[in-house]
Amino acid sequence: MTRLRTDSRERTSAFLSTQALESDVLSQLFAAHSVFPVLGSKKQVCDFAAHALIGVPGTLWCRVCLCGVSGQAGCVPQEVKCLCQAHTPDLRDHEGDGWQGFGCQLSELPDTVDIPLETSDEHFGSLALGIDSIESFRPYEPFLFNFANYLAISLENRSRKELLEEANRVLQADIQKRKQVEAEIRKHKDRLEELVAERTNELIASNESLKQEIEARIRTEGQNSEFIDKLEVQNAELERFAYTVSHDLKTPLITIKGYLGLWEQDVAKGNEDQAVADARQIADAADKMYGLLDDLLKLTQIGHQAVSSESVATEELVADVVQLLGHGANPGVTIDVAPGIPAIHGDPTRLREVFQNLIENAIKYIGAQPNPCIEIGIRGEGSQQVCFVRDNGIGIEPEFQSKVFGLFDQLDPNAEGTGVGLAIVKRIVESHGGEIWIESDGPGTGSTFCFTLASPGS
Repeated sequence: MTRLRTDSRERTSAFLSTQALESDVLSQLFAAHSVFPVLGSKKQVCDFAAHALIGVPGTLWCRVCLCGVSGQAGCVPQEVKCLCQAHTPDLRDHEGDGWQGFGCQLSELPDTVDIPLETSDEHFGSLALGIDSIESFRPYEPFLFNFANYLAISLENRSRKELLEEANRVLQADIQKRKQVEAEIRKHKDRLEELVAERTNELIASNESLKQEIEARIRTEGQNSEFIDKLEVQNAELERFAYTVSHDLKTPLITIKGYLGLWEQDVAKGNEDQAVADARQIADAADKMYGLLDDLLKLTQIGHQAVSSESVATEELVADVVQLLGHGANPGVTIDVAPGIPAIHGDPTRLREVFQNLIENAIKYIGAQPNPCIEIGIRGEGSQQVCFVRDNGIGIEPEFQSKVFGLFDQLDPNAEGTGVGLAIVKRIVESHGGEIWIESDGPGTGSTFCFTLASPGS
């Protein structure tokens, strides 16, 4: 086998004699440069390159091997075998200046040329040519090496392009996958946000409902506690009421029974004058009992009957009460009503009873004052109106001020009346949502009975 090797001087000398070369052969070799990049497969590259080289003068046959793929032109001997079975990195034997595992097996074949298809980074295969005339072939050898170099560069570009395309396909697939994952994540994120919003709204609604329920229970418990407290107070008041009624009603009954026995004795003796006096005592005791029962009936009716609420002209109402009383009990008492006092809201009939009982009580306990006087007015305390009936009478010790509103409680046992009047006043004021109290510094300082009423609409 003859393997041709040319150094740079030989190639330069051959290149200078290109004028003697056939132009159509060179044109075919140069035209192949533009065809290599557009060929679809390695097989097409091998076939095209082999047919392009077979036209070089002095060439009998040509075989192109590219890593297991080959193409040939001319009558290639059977002894020529392709050794390029795989795309393997550079396996050059630098010391022997040969190739290991690449190229064609050309043993025992004379006049052959084996040109490697390689770049600085990679080996792709080889060009094997059979030569019948070295003299005819030698001038074309530089162009064949150039042809081989360009073919190797084209293969390298193709390989890099394929790698880039594959990398791009992988990248695009990865990008697409990432987009799908991101879309799925956004979808789950949006759904999660919806679920969180729904759950948050449910929790807010549940908390609000629970809050309202707790507040309702607290109000109910408070109302129940208040109701229980009121019930206990009412029960205690009822016990005192029953005891007081039974005790105070016994007094006129005992009087009636005692004088009835005396009356029988006086009648039996024929003592008519004394019998008449006994009958008068019996009648007075019966009248007292009737008054007690009538006041008790009024007291029990308060709180069970509906209380109307309307605007009441306070000045006119008090003037009517004063006119009704007529100062019969103590004509020397002066009653001053503050001019222009504001109107109050409540049941006119019940409020008339309040002022009447308070004025009667003030007249009853005015005492031996040289200038007895009763003042009636309304003063403002914050947002409340405080009605008052003030006298310059005997006054009340602080420890007795709450006791006077009790049933049948009279500080002076000899005073006229049943002892129910101020209890009626307290019950009426409380039925109007107000409260009543006494202001007094003690004996001889007079007393001021103050009370408030609930504001309209409350």
